[in-house]
Parts: sequence; C-alpha cells; structure tokens
Amino acid sequence: MADVACGDFVWMPLLLEQFAGKVSYVGCDIVESLVKDHAEKYPRYEFRSIDFVVDEIPKAELIICRDALQHRPLPDIKTALKNFSASGAKYLLTTTHIRRFGFRNGRNIRPGRCRDRNLLMTPFNLPDPIVIYSEKYPDQHKFLGLWELPFGE
Repeated sequence: MADVACGDFVWMPLLLEQFAGKVSYVGCDIVESLVKDHAEKYPRYEFRSIDFVVDEIPKAELIICRDALQHRPLPDIKTALKNFSASGAKYLLTTTHIRRFGFRNGRNIRPGRCRDRNLLMTPFNLPDPIVIYSEKYPDQHKFLGLWELPFGE
C-alpha cells in the first residue's frame, strides 16, 4: 500500500502490526522532516518525500489518502484524483465528507487551510464508492470511502 499522506504516522503502525509480513508499505509525505524522522524510527518500512498532486505515486494496489485532500485547493484535489487514477493502483481509500448540501464544495482555500469535501458532489463527482466507513466524528460527517481505480472519464 502507498500511504500518500502518512503525516504523523500515529495510527498506521498499529494497523501494519496486524498485517506484519503480508503487506508492503510505502509512507509518503510532502514534509521532508517527517519522512526522515519516520525512516529513522521505523526502518522496516519505506518512506518517501512526495507531493501526491504532482509526483508519481509509488506502485501499490491500494492508495491511502486520509485527512489530506481537504487541505488542498480545488485544482490540486482534481489533479491529485487524476494522479491517483493514473497510478496503476487498484483502489483508493480516502477521506470524504458526506452531507446533503454541497455549496461549500466549490469554495476554494489556500494550501494548508481546511475545508471538508464531499467527493461525490460537484466539482469532483466521483462515482459511488465500493464501501464507505464512518469515522464517527460527531457533526463532521467524516468518512473513508473505498473507490476502484481508475476512475471513468
């Protein structure tokens, strides 16, 4: 799996321990100091410094992009989704916010800010995910959706 926004790497080691020896893992982040620290602390895993919007995604069956897209401007999200789709991966597991109204979806932000995004609505219009998991955050409507890649054009 390629975790394209491994961030602080707090919860992922717990998951990887459950699948020890059964899953190969590449943790990626745009923050080089995090990548360096993780590589030193967890030498059994591979870490790379990449920007998932513009850089090639490491080869993997599954791309995980949790809690990252909502920190990027709209054009970056659209480009990242195309990049994920073109990566050769079979699946994408990513954060989406499910709500009935999508007027906030079209509002842009500066990089690093945050705005919840419903990837099923305009301007993203992803197809229904294979499965969706509630992250059970009160009043946030925050979910992880699993999509099959590539997306249709």
